[in-house]
Amino acid sequence: MFSSQPRSFLLVCVLTIAALITVFAGLSQARGADASPAVDIAPHSVITATAPVAPSVPPSPDLSMAALDAPPQAADAVIVDRNNPNWVTRYGTELGRRLLTPRHPDQSFAPDGAVPVLSGFWTTTTIQAGTQGVKAIAYAPDGRVFAGLSGAGLGVYAPDGTGVYQWSTLTQSPGGLLSNYINTLAIFNNQLWIGTNGAGLNVYDLTTGAWLSYTTPALPDNFINRLTPVIDPNGPDYIWISTKNGGAIKYAPGNPATWGVYNTSSGLPNNFVYDVAVDLNGGTTTTWLATAGGLVSSTNLLTFPVTFGGGTCTGWDYAERLMIDRQHQLWLTPIQLIIGLSPSGKQPAAVTPTPMGVCVRTITATWELYNGSAPGLPSNTVTDLSEDFAGRVWMATTGGGAVNDNGTWRFYVAPSSPLITNNLASVLAVGDAVWWGQSESECVYGSLAQLASLYHHADWRYAHGAVSG
Repeated sequence: MFSSQPRSFLLVCVLTIAALITVFAGLSQARGADASPAVDIAPHSVITATAPVAPSVPPSPDLSMAALDAPPQAADAVIVDRNNPNWVTRYGTELGRRLLTPRHPDQSFAPDGAVPVLSGFWTTTTIQAGTQGVKAIAYAPDGRVFAGLSGAGLGVYAPDGTGVYQWSTLTQSPGGLLSNYINTLAIFNNQLWIGTNGAGLNVYDLTTGAWLSYTTPALPDNFINRLTPVIDPNGPDYIWISTKNGGAIKYAPGNPATWGVYNTSSGLPNNFVYDVAVDLNGGTTTTWLATAGGLVSSTNLLTFPVTFGGGTCTGWDYAERLMIDRQHQLWLTPIQLIIGLSPSGKQPAAVTPTPMGVCVRTITATWELYNGSAPGLPSNTVTDLSEDFAGRVWMATTGGGAVNDNGTWRFYVAPSSPLITNNLASVLAVGDAVWWGQSESECVYGSLAQLASLYHHADWRYAHGAVSG
């Protein structure tokens, strides 16, 4: 924002430049018909050349505050770095285009075709010594990272009094965290939502630090499997709460807030809901629910048909993890139930859940399975999914990390990668970094490994001419 004094100074400077250009134009014409042709002004110049109304008096540019606050012409609004075409500056106002230079990458490198390169550096941060695993990771807009631990509470990565980021831990306490066993985390409505392993649901205000808690009978079940926030351009935002025995809850804040419970009475095949994913495609909203009775979808939350895949992705019974990417593709982790027989061969002796890898359902409803055979996932047990800003899908598995880079695969397996262990429980891609959380069964320290990419996405540049109050 600019005060009235800087704005006046800006207008005087720009008008002075315009007047000088007018004088030089008149002198050039006075030299006669042999004068050199006019030179086109570059798109980034302060004054845009226009055809003169009269031979000696070109029109003054529109320097009104309304014109400067308006978006620039389409041809001038987007500037692409020639050395790195993936680095784009988009100007939001005409004044911003005139005053602010396009941004350039800190490091120069050529992208691999249209896909950002997967390069970067690794760092490992230890939350605290122990045998707990990192079950969930969440990133707040203020830069804090939260890690949900199995048996050790909530890890918080935040700056100390000197501005240095350090780990601290919040543990179970009256009026605060309900349990040290955390299953899932999500940022929603400027709050950190915390789903516990049988103790209910916490909501932590990121601004005030106030705690709320929800347990039965307010919740249908205290065991929270997954939290799915939805930012809905077609209506109020909401969050899905997946539970172990109480179905799924759709919560929308407001006055009053609404709690919608969906279970077998609503048409779900089972009250055990592992995860929910929501596809917002124009005016159509498709909600996918992964239940112990199969994968269901609904566009009206009234009917819930079951699907068991197709193409190469068949033969599974249910899914544990769901994610919708920016291309409206559904990613899921299918599980097949293998039934064993008793020695007599007549009665089932045991049912073994067997992970099959990861499946993708495209927008055209074609299905494809990826596993240890093709393309060679580190493990068929995929524990978490996360999409980054470039559309890459990152996966945590019990055998290492994997990423689908818009059709190209890459794997991160120790010791050839700096992962402490290959047994991963969580992954979160945020900004230019990817955070990995290791599982509890093989870890020596509760720790996060971070791969920070050198690629940056488009930057919007604004300058406003309105007078600040």
